[in-house]
Amino acid sequence: MSGEPNNGGGYYPNEDGVIMAGPTYSVPGSWYDGPVDQVNMAVVEVVPEDYITEEVMVGPIVHPCNGHTYYLLSPMSAASAESLAVSLGGHLVTINDAEENAWVLDTFGSYDETLWIGLNDVATEGTWQWLDGTSVSYFNWMSGEPNNGGGYYPYNEDAVVLAGPTYSVPGKWYDGPGNQINAAVIEVAP
Repeated sequence: MSGEPNNGGGYYPNEDGVIMAGPTYSVPGSWYDGPVDQVNMAVVEVVPEDYITEEVMVGPIVHPCNGHTYYLLSPMSAASAESLAVSLGGHLVTINDAEENAWVLDTFGSYDETLWIGLNDVATEGTWQWLDGTSVSYFNWMSGEPNNGGGYYPYNEDAVVLAGPTYSVPGKWYDGPGNQINAAVIEVAP
């Protein structure tokens, strides 16, 4: 702004902060100095840590129906994906209905053939829970699933995977071992 910075122009003892003029000012977007204890709106920029930017493949994307923010993580174990999700303020995705399931598949399915979601039975075999604590009201299992490995794995299949578009039944779920490597969808509620 013309005449700025002026350190208060004699009216304030110190103007040590910088303010951007809003759209109602005569010169919108211009800057002027102001006192740091003055109350103003603020814009904050958050730069993710380097390890996060390497792990996030897609996002943030906001779902228009619920306002939640989603990310697609590069392939990793279910536990690693949940840990990264928590560091971003969310959890592996909670899918509450067929519409959200279709949106997740349409939005992220083309990036990998399998996607971790937040459903699991780690605490009690056969008792499915969402990692964010949401009540389970919707399932979309493939035929014959969940099968806890069907006798092929020596350990429990406690995590859930959403099948991508290359599967014969895209968008359907199956249980898998948590140490398997898959891409992951995470959800951050506002």
